Amino acid sequence: LVQMEAMRMGTLPIVAPTGGLRDTVEDGVNGLWTDAEMTVEAEPDEESSASIARALKRAAELHTGNPEKEERMMRAAMAA
Repeated sequence: LVQMEAMRMGTLPIVAPTGGLRDTVEDGVNGLWTDAEMTVEAEPDEESSASIARALKRAAELHTGNPEKEERMMRAAMAA
């Protein structure tokens, strides 16, 4: 539900592609997916951390390098 609230405000969610997140967020269309599912362990997992870092890097590159696409994605997120 949180991703849908964010999308309605034009914020592009970064999510792990699982369950309802995969159903509501389309990678590169109205948000970004991590490239791996996250662990549910109580302690941080290096692969999960690395996957989040890669997704954040994609978001930064989108923001600085392709503002037109970012705008299209924000509009798609608000319309979802």
